[in-house]
Amino acid sequence: MKQRTGDGSPARRHCFTFPDIVVCEPLTRCHQGILCPPDLSGYQCLGVFLLDGDGDGGRIGMSNFKVICALYDRYLLNYILPLSETLACTFTSGSGGGGWRLPHSTAAGGDVTLEHVRLDATSFVGRANGRVYWEIEGDEGGDMLVLDETTAGFSLVTFPENVRESYDKRTFRIIAGGDGVAMRVVRVINNDLKVFAQLDGDGEWVLEKRVWLPAAARGLPGYDEGYFQEQNGEAIVVAASAAYVLLTPPVEDTWLFSVELETMAVERWHERNKYAGVAYPCELPWPRALQATDADQISGRRRC
Repeated sequence: MKQRTGDGSPARRHCFTFPDIVVCEPLTRCHQGILCPPDLSGYQCLGVFLLDGDGDGGRIGMSNFKVICALYDRYLLNYILPLSETLACTFTSGSGGGGWRLPHSTAAGGDVTLEHVRLDATSFVGRANGRVYWEIEGDEGGDMLVLDETTAGFSLVTFPENVRESYDKRTFRIIAGGDGVAMRVVRVINNDLKVFAQLDGDGEWVLEKRVWLPAAARGLPGYDEGYFQEQNGEAIVVAASAAYVLLTPPVEDTWLFSVELETMAVERWHERNKYAGVAYPCELPWPRALQATDADQISGRRRC
C-alpha cells in the first residue's frame, strides 16, 4: 500500500511541488503561461527544460516550443519503506496537437524507484547530448539520475572512480562532447581543473586536459593570493558549457573568472564573468529586416 509523505506541508509545496510555468521569448517579449496538469499537482519537480526544435533548422519560438518536466513522487510503501519514483511529462505549444503529454498512468509507477533516498536532495550537475543529469545525495553506490529528453525515460548511471575522485557537487559538471567525444566531465580536484572525455565507440574515459587554477589565475585583474589557500578549499564551478567553465574561489567575496576549454586559457574580460550563474546570450537576427523607402514617403512623418 502506498502512502504519500509530506502532503499538505507548506514548506514542501513552496519549495518542490510541480509549479505552473512561464515560457518567454526575449527578442519579441512574448510569453505564455502553462498551468500544471491537475493529475500531477502533488508531484515534486526536479527541473523544467526547453527542448531543441525539430524543424526549421532547429529554431524554436513561441509557436513551436516544447518543454520537458522531470518529476518525482515520495511515499511510504506499506507505511514503512520510504520510496521515491520518477516520471517525466512534456508540453508542446500550438493549437493543433499541442498541450501536455502525460504518462499513460501515474499509478503504474515511474522509471526509477529509489529506497531511502530523498530526490529533493538531488543536485543538477549537467545536460549533454539530449540527457539531463542529477547527483543523488546519500546514494552509497555513486549513481546519478539521468533523464533522456527523447524518450522521457529515467535511468541510473555510475561514472568511473577517476572521474568521481574527491566528489563534490560544487566541483563536478557534465557538458557536451564532440569530435569523437561522447561527453565530457569538468572537475576541480585540489584546485586542478580537469576535463575528462568519454570516447565514442568503447566509451573509455580519459583525462583530456588540465590546468592548475592558482597559477593560471595569477595576474588576472582583482586576483588575491588568499583566494586559493588550502584552508579555503577548492574553486567552485558556477556554470559550464561545451565552450567554457565559469568558476569562483571558495571565499566570501565572489570573484568570477572563466576557462576557455579549447585553449584552457583563463580570463575575466568576458561578459559572462559579471554574473554568478548561467547566462544565455540573446543574439538579434542579422542582417536586420529593413524596409526601403524614399524621402517623399517619410516627408512630414515621424516614427519612433
